[in-house]
Amino acid sequence: MRCRACQRNSLTLAVLLACAAGAHAQPAPPVAPPAAPPATEKASEAEEAKARQAYQDGDAAYKTGRYEDAAKSFESAYRIIKFPTIMFDIAQSYRRWYEKDKDVDKLRRSVEMYKAFLRDSLPGAKQRTVAERLIPDLEKTIVAESRRRREELIAKATGKNGLFLADQLVAENSLKDAALVLDRVLASRGNSREVMAAAFQKRALVAGSLAQAGAKDERDVAVEAFKRALVIDPGFILPEGIEKATTTAFEAAQKALANTKPLMLAHVPPGDVPKNRAVKIPFKLESDPLSQVEQVSVFYRRSGGGAFFGAHAPATARAVEIPATFLTGMRGGTKIDYYVAALDGQENELYTLGSAKEPFVVAVATDPSDFLVVRSGPPEKPVYKRWWVWTVVALVAAGGAGAGVGIYYGTRGSVNNPPSLSLPTP
Repeated sequence: MRCRACQRNSLTLAVLLACAAGAHAQPAPPVAPPAAPPATEKASEAEEAKARQAYQDGDAAYKTGRYEDAAKSFESAYRIIKFPTIMFDIAQSYRRWYEKDKDVDKLRRSVEMYKAFLRDSLPGAKQRTVAERLIPDLEKTIVAESRRRREELIAKATGKNGLFLADQLVAENSLKDAALVLDRVLASRGNSREVMAAAFQKRALVAGSLAQAGAKDERDVAVEAFKRALVIDPGFILPEGIEKATTTAFEAAQKALANTKPLMLAHVPPGDVPKNRAVKIPFKLESDPLSQVEQVSVFYRRSGGGAFFGAHAPATARAVEIPATFLTGMRGGTKIDYYVAALDGQENELYTLGSAKEPFVVAVATDPSDFLVVRSGPPEKPVYKRWWVWTVVALVAAGGAGAGVGIYYGTRGSVNNPPSLSLPTP
């Protein structure tokens, strides 16, 4: 048996929750509130006090439009006192929260709590009418909002994020949406070779599944996507458990590419590159069986970091030129990173030699001028203008003239204090 004080507290809490929940149920029919279910025997007096405070905090937050705080406080109260009416308050808070930020996950949580309230509340609870009326409308809103959000994600799908979204849609068996995402990725610009290979592979697999389900046009899409995937990544193999339509498309792609080489680009790195002059980076497009490559690009930078610059040439050319302006002023020994890529019409990488993480490295050629010592101070005089040169000349001349010649040789001569020199008298 519980003490009378505990029973009195439980009754007070039950009345409080019933009255507050009725206020959150607007609009609601004028039905008298039912007696609240008894408090759990496991809740102590201190716990009931804590639940009462949490519920009062939630009620105050709800009335002032702070629906996130209200939801959290009501949830705290419900974890202690399992009154069904608190679930209704939680549902109301999440619904109002959704109306502020339009996050459809809040609406899903709201519907879950309305349904839980209907499951556990007494048949005569006045909030039941409100919950029963709201649930169908909210579920329609969830479907519409989910579709709108999915369409937004599809419209923005690019690169690796697009591949991730496509995988999610495939897991949900939303194959048509997955196909839209992958088509968008393949039509976007600037994808890496890894993204392009994965996108063709996934598009072929999705097309095969759609063909298996009866979409006849997707069979040809699967064959073409498999061909492009195999040209970029010849080592691609089918995963296990694939439908017959997918396997058939893969075999057709292999047959179409029989006796052809995969996409291949050749390049021999140059030696040291000259200073202050343009540098030609040679390449050869050895194989392009599906005529996908439209240009070859060299991406280059000074070693040590920073963004890569790009230089481009048609696929039919033999070299890409790094402009002289990039090399102007570089000292001998300066290192340059670069890598080479074959690109399609959307500037997507189909084949690469080197990469941004593991580039080729060349050095600017060194010449003797790079080792000259630069002196500080005023320039030195030419040899023929230095005082000691002419002193030595005079000594030699005097020695040849014989005795009687008196010479005074000053050893401390300078520009401001020239040496004294006595010449013979005639």
